[in-house]
Amino acid sequence: MPVDDHLDFLLVPMDFPSECISLCRAGYEGDAAAQMQKVASNAGVSGFCKTQAFRGYLRVIAYDPQVLDSWFKQLSLHELIFVR
Repeated sequence: MPVDDHLDFLLVPMDFPSECISLCRAGYEGDAAAQMQKVASNAGVSGFCKTQAFRGYLRVIAYDPQVLDSWFKQLSLHELIFVR
């Protein structure tokens, strides 16, 4: 059964508890990644973001899953402009 290109990320299993997916408008992945990385870094989360242009999402990958989980539970979406 063929899979639409824009839906392929939904089929990727999240094997690593040290990452989360954040949605954004297509074309703003780089801006969203920069913003998420800055906010995460300010909160003490070490890691990086992975994106693909015009996909509408980014992956936030932390080196310490417990720190990511704690930060994500406290994250206020009001402080983010590009992430939805």
